Amino acid sequence: MVKLAHLLPGIGSTVVSIAVGYFAAQIYSRGDLAAAVIAGLAFIGAIVVAIAGWGMSFALFGEEQEQPVKVAKSQSDEILRIYMARQKAMLEMLDETVDLLKEIKEILKGGVAE
Repeated sequence: MVKLAHLLPGIGSTVVSIAVGYFAAQIYSRGDLAAAVIAGLAFIGAIVVAIAGWGMSFALFGEEQEQPVKVAKSQSDEILRIYMARQKAMLEMLDETVDLLKEIKEILKGGVAE
């Protein structure tokens, strides 16, 4: 249903363009030169409106596709942050282990020297 909502600008602009084209043709049927110029400008305007509407529709489709990428990026940032915190905790534990092993080494050296 969301994808149908993305098509609404394109569909709406097409309907407006058809209506403008119909009324422009009604003006031209009267047959004078000014009406022909106005009808031609109306047709060009209708085409521009339709193209702009469908451009907005396709832009909405592109925006929808970019959104999951942003969510995935935020999830990967969260995973990376958790991984970095885990690595820091492991390094602190290793530092404590090194200090403990140095103390054991000093105790053993002291016991052997006696």
